[in-house]
Amino acid sequence: MEITWDDPEELDKYIHKLQKAAEKLTTENRKLRKCHLTVCEKVQTLMGVDLLRQQQKWKDGLMEIRHLMANLVNQVLNNLKFDRYLVYTVDIRLNTWVVVKLLLIFIITLVKQFFTL
Repeated sequence: MEITWDDPEELDKYIHKLQKAAEKLTTENRKLRKCHLTVCEKVQTLMGVDLLRQQQKWKDGLMEIRHLMANLVNQVLNNLKFDRYLVYTVDIRLNTWVVVKLLLIFIITLVKQFFTL
C-alpha cells in the first residue's frame, strides 16, 4: 500500500485504519495489565498464607492463578492465528513457571527460617 499526500481520501482511510488499530491495541493492553495486576495481587496473597496451617488456601489460590492464565491463553487462541498462538503460549507458560519458581524460593526461605527458630 502506498499512501501519498496527493490522495486525501486514501490518506483519511489509512489514518482511520491506524486509529482503529491503536484503539484495539490500547484495549488489549488494558486487559493484559488488569490480568497482570490480578495475578500480582493473588501472588501477594499467597505469600501471606501459612503453608503449614493453610495448605488448601494456598492450593486454591494457585488454582485461581492457573485458571486466570488458562482463560488468557484461550482468549489469545480465539484472537490470533495458530502460529502466533504458539509463541504466546510458550511465553505465558514460561512466565507462569517464573511465578511458581519465585513462590517456591520464597517458600523454601520461609521453611528454612521456621526450622532455624
